[in-house]
Amino acid sequence: SLTGLTSAMFTDCKGNQVDNPDPQKCGLYVKSRKGETVRVTYTKDCIAYQVGESSEVMSNGVLKATPHCVVGAEGEAALGVARNTFAVFMQPKWDLVLEAAEDKSGTGEVETKGFTPGINFGEFTDIKLNEYYS
Repeated sequence: SLTGLTSAMFTDCKGNQVDNPDPQKCGLYVKSRKGETVRVTYTKDCIAYQVGESSEVMSNGVLKATPHCVVGAEGEAALGVARNTFAVFMQPKWDLVLEAAEDKSGTGEVETKGFTPGINFGEFTDIKLNEYYS
């Protein structure tokens, strides 16, 4: 899977666009391959992409899923302000059996939990949702 993300837009209670009320902290954060938490910034005219866990499985670990989270705005200026983005989730067909690609380079390793050979994308998704939201 792959997710395309627009940059964040902030709106007040009346729907008016406003500046990020907490620009030092509020935003998208990812975990780098070195294990560091990094704030991701990109301009309004750009789209960011993040790799999902099924892409990690199907690439046999050559592509790595992007652990991420969003930190909301805090403080007096954040009251009544919403952070909005538009995400486009691209994923395999629900019943597609997930198979790891042959690793000709010897560099791949699937690190994501929940994958067992022979399960389909829908089953894998159920496992991941239970992992994250149970």
